[in-house]
Amino acid sequence: MLFGAYREFERRTGELTDVHGAKTEMVVSAGEKLPDQFHYADLARACPNVSRPTIKRVLGRLRDEGKIECVKAGRDAVWQKRGY
Repeated sequence: MLFGAYREFERRTGELTDVHGAKTEMVVSAGEKLPDQFHYADLARACPNVSRPTIKRVLGRLRDEGKIECVKAGRDAVWQKRGY
């Protein structure tokens, strides 16, 4: 019964998905729309249904690919686009 309720919720909201990597793509897409220098919090606000670890993982992958760099680390992290 609970599973059915979740499926109904998913159908009505359209925010949940079964597609693998959809949230990763959501973070990447949101990052493309942000200014060249942005805060972690800006990205979190743009993707409210994505967990903090997922956002952190995507930022790490983009950093490793050379698309962004961390200008200021820590709680108020600032990121700079490079080839994004």
